[in-house]
Parts: sequence; structure tokens; C-alpha cells
Amino acid sequence: MLVTTHVFVGALIGLAMPNPVSAFAAGASSHLALDAVPHWGPLPEADWYPVARADGLAGLSSILTCAVVTPRRRLPGVLAGIAGSAVVDMDKPMGYWFGRSPWPGWFDRFHVWVQREAPTRLPRDVAVCAVVGGVTVAVLWLSGRQARARCP
Repeated sequence: MLVTTHVFVGALIGLAMPNPVSAFAAGASSHLALDAVPHWGPLPEADWYPVARADGLAGLSSILTCAVVTPRRRLPGVLAGIAGSAVVDMDKPMGYWFGRSPWPGWFDRFHVWVQREAPTRLPRDVAVCAVVGGVTVAVLWLSGRQARARCP
């Protein structure tokens, strides 16, 4: 699953949760649930870095977009949901750059086991990400608009 999709789902979860701690936990849980859905993943020997780099930059810009459109009082929860949803995938950049995952071996094995990846699913994943992203930004923006309307 693209990290950008995880970011958008984490933002929605963070908006719905009562506090940042539960938003982080629910975001991390959502990551594993989404990874169980069939999604793109490169062949083991394929060069996945160009896609990961583009997705990472898109994910960072998505975090910024979500932060800008989120009502200020909901921002801690939204950012916590995003962090929880994205932190699970830190094994990939840490493994690429430093040669090791930050997670215990049992967790890495579980994370690999839950994956349902195939190299042909990238176009579908990009389309799903675009739709989820549009919905997320609209929901965050509308929640801010609704909050501003309540203030005299």
C-alpha cells in the first residue's frame, strides 16, 4: 500500500478519535488492516526506490495539506493518526538506508506475512490513493468550515 494512502486514512481516523493516543493506536492498526488488502508491491529484485521516493514526497505533501485544512483543535489527533498509520512502514527506509529495521523481528515477520502485494497493482493503488485523498481533504476542510461556522 502506498504510504500516501496510509497518511490519508490516518488523518480520517485521527479526526474521528477522541484523543491523540487513541488516534495513534488506531492509525497503526489501520496500517496493518490496509496492508491485508491486495495492493502494489514490487518483485523482490525490482528497483522499487523510484516509486518509494515519489510516494514519500507525495506523503509528505499530503501531511502538509491535511495539516493546513484541519481545524486547529483537531490537529493533534489528525497528526497522531497520520503518524500511527505511517510509522509501521519505517522498516523500509531504515532497511534501505541503514540496513536494519527499527522493529523487532517478530513484528517484521508479521508485517511481511499480512502483505498482499503484486507488481501489477500500481495503477489501481494510485487511483485509490487519489480518491481517498480527495475524500480526506474534503472531509477535513468541511469539518473546519463547520467549526468556523459555529464560532460567532
